[in-house]
Amino acid sequence: MANLFFRLKGTVITKIWWQVILYTIYTTGIVAFHFYVQKLKFEQTLISLLGIVLGLLLGFRSSTAYERYSEGRRLWTTVTTSIRQFTRLIWVSVKENGAKDLVEKKSAVNLAVAFAFATKHYLRREFSYDYEDLKVLLGGAPKFSGSPSGKKMPEIKDHLVVAYDINTPSNIPLEIAYHLSAYVKAVTANGTLDSGMVLLVNGAVGSLTDTLGNFEKILRTPIPLSYAAHLYHILGIYLLSLPFQLVNTLEWYAIPCLAFTGFCLLGILQIGWEIENPFGYDDNDLPLDDYCWTIRHEVEQITSTKFKEPEEWIMTMENQPLVPYCKENAIDLSNTTLEDLLNKLKEAGALSMTKHKTRKEWEREQKKKKKI
Repeated sequence: MANLFFRLKGTVITKIWWQVILYTIYTTGIVAFHFYVQKLKFEQTLISLLGIVLGLLLGFRSSTAYERYSEGRRLWTTVTTSIRQFTRLIWVSVKENGAKDLVEKKSAVNLAVAFAFATKHYLRREFSYDYEDLKVLLGGAPKFSGSPSGKKMPEIKDHLVVAYDINTPSNIPLEIAYHLSAYVKAVTANGTLDSGMVLLVNGAVGSLTDTLGNFEKILRTPIPLSYAAHLYHILGIYLLSLPFQLVNTLEWYAIPCLAFTGFCLLGILQIGWEIENPFGYDDNDLPLDDYCWTIRHEVEQITSTKFKEPEEWIMTMENQPLVPYCKENAIDLSNTTLEDLLNKLKEAGALSMTKHKTRKEWEREQKKKKKI
């Protein structure tokens, strides 16, 4: 906690400090005018009403911003799950009649991983095929459009008025989804993928496409201009009016009080802007690079070896299915009669009911042992 208290990187202090200083200077002028020129007396009704309205607006603003942040994280979980699902189904279900089939399987799995990296760049308005983390995974996949220069599109700085209504030079994640569907169609046609698995594999690809659309919904749906502007107006009026209320009661202490209040309110507002689009490079954005590389490492580990048939690892000396109630291995158990095996399963079930005690029962048993 102490580290967080003294931390500056990633906080909103670096964004709002100049506003806090301006409001503090303004308050200092009001307090000086009150003491050296003319006493100021104002009713507190307006300030109280503004405080209530401002609290409601800031609360709503913060909750909607965090909903977008949380939704972005949830969607990345869906991407991860869908890629894992696609990889599992392709790696296990597609038959290998030769090296060519294995190369095609690995290439398809690489394309699925490339979807994550392509989505990351797409959400950051980076539309090139030539990024190192993406290019190596795309392989020879055909491009639907000419490759852009690789430079990032100009940043949209005025997030209050622009609805991100732009024509993207390429939608690489969508292109990858088309290539994955084409691969599924090909392996279904040549018989290396059973028709019963096609629906599941296409479901994983469809989930990736749906998730891309939901990402775009977050990226291209800004906070309405009227709401954002109104919130800024009320906050400004409140901070400009607050010194007139504080000066009579707090006198010179109104200056640090206003500075602290401004820091709190402006900070809450800035946090909303920081997290409403969580796909960039800021410290408060989602760690998309980590998510993508985690997916890639997982998939590469899985595809580094050919999966074993169940007979190869079930019927071994190391496998003891009834442990800890019976230490016979799978080979010995398979050589018994079915009736004997059922009896052993029944005995294991009965023993499990007696050996699994509740915590209170275990504590009472330990106390009895200590007395003895």
